[in-house]
Amino acid sequence: MQPFGLLTAAGKRIGRAGFDFLFPPACTLCGEELPSEKASRLALCEKCQHALQEHAHGPTCQRCGAAVGPYLDSRNGCGHCRRDRFAFTNVIRLGLYEGPLRTACLRGKQRGATGLLMAVADLTWQLVEAQFRAAAVDVVVPVPHHWMQRIARPHNPAEVLARCWSRRLHVLWGPHILAKRRLTKPQTRLTPRERRLNVRNAFSVTQHVDLQKRRVLLVDDVLTTGTTADEAARQLRHAGASAVVVAVLARGLGRR
Repeated sequence: MQPFGLLTAAGKRIGRAGFDFLFPPACTLCGEELPSEKASRLALCEKCQHALQEHAHGPTCQRCGAAVGPYLDSRNGCGHCRRDRFAFTNVIRLGLYEGPLRTACLRGKQRGATGLLMAVADLTWQLVEAQFRAAAVDVVVPVPHHWMQRIARPHNPAEVLARCWSRRLHVLWGPHILAKRRLTKPQTRLTPRERRLNVRNAFSVTQHVDLQKRRVLLVDDVLTTGTTADEAARQLRHAGASAVVVAVLARGLGRR
């Protein structure tokens, strides 16, 4: 390294030390101060990292990401998804939509939560990197908001997560490939049948986008019944995608 480079590197370290002294790094989830010499690059304290991983381990349905019994062969689905015909092949997730992970997902929907989302996305990557790489995707696409939703809530967690994971995978990030062309009701209080009707034909693939024979990673923050992801994946498949894999932070279990 040239002398100038050494000085530059030293200056950055000094500057960072001064910044940390004035504004001590804090956990993006609980707010606990992180010691500068041990500050996690995830911006999460060790306690929160462990708490977020509470449901990350153990047997998981290979199709929908739900927790299953230790001896269940879930290659063709589990009790939660066996009756469903999804347009996506499988789900990559950090854990279940419970406890601290649920809290992180809810906070992640608020403005100013980009740092928290990126921290949890990086934690997800660290734990299930092998699953991301095995998906062998060519492009990462977030589940979009309708333009009227973007006016009221310009922050879309799916876009933050998709950008983070596309950088990790070194593949294209496609925030404008999929569009939500119809404003829908919130899915939370709807029955499964109502959910399917609610999102039917709600998404479309932007014209002149070539997805032929491309594998797509479809990203959202939470997957519950899989209805929204299924409809979005269906449109991507219609546009030529050879396969769609879903990646989320949390897997929730909605009413059937």
